[in-house]
Amino acid sequence: MSVNQQYTRELKENLNYTATWLPNLKLALGDVGVLSKHEFIYRTNLEKLKIPFEASKRGTKASYSHISSNSVKRDIKLAGQAPLLGSTLADADAGITFSFGGQHGVVFLASDCTIRVIADQEPLKPAILDAFRAGRWERDYVVVTELVEAGATTIIVSQGTSGRYELKAKAGIAPAFDAINVQGNFSLVHDSQIGFHCLAAQGMTPLFRCLGVRTGFFRDDVVTRDAIVPGAGPAELSAPNKREATVDEVEYEDFA
Repeated sequence: MSVNQQYTRELKENLNYTATWLPNLKLALGDVGVLSKHEFIYRTNLEKLKIPFEASKRGTKASYSHISSNSVKRDIKLAGQAPLLGSTLADADAGITFSFGGQHGVVFLASDCTIRVIADQEPLKPAILDAFRAGRWERDYVVVTELVEAGATTIIVSQGTSGRYELKAKAGIAPAFDAINVQGNFSLVHDSQIGFHCLAAQGMTPLFRCLGVRTGFFRDDVVTRDAIVPGAGPAELSAPNKREATVDEVEYEDFA
């Protein structure tokens, strides 16, 4: 299983959001694209498709976190404590070590997050169906309808069965997990068997939800991107699979 497949599946299962990949891809409400191989690929947006919408105000700030429970061990080292065996931290250092006991273990922390949504999605659904029937909305298009905007994001995904990611705390900083996302608090001093990482990255949109058109091909006969004809509408579906199209929430697995 690829790094992005494990990462996006794990966050969907544990946070009930679709995860952006690559995580530094900047999304906006109303972005229209396709979900292919566990990535969002931008195509256009609702404004260009002349489909109106209004965005909600940002909500209260919150933090989202997830650590793979069965494959990641987190060790906090205080200044003056003896380091772990094989650690690059000195006795006088404070820091955090993440040890990965399985391939593709995930550490995710998004701080100072606000959520924005398309405020009234009921008028949006028939508008999408109208565009679909007119051939202006491809069968595998999705639209971003909810977006988590993070002040800072840390992501670590292992790519091996004995990965290690070691952070040294700035002098005087307590080595707490939540403190990782404050820029300058920690520096990376060692990593091994890590498939992807970013430390306290600013301004990401790491999580989202989206709407898409469901036809007879969804769930019953899932098709890949390669099997889809651009611009194909309901009239081009084969008769046995032709069903009334609906608009509903979709995610990567609907296109796997």
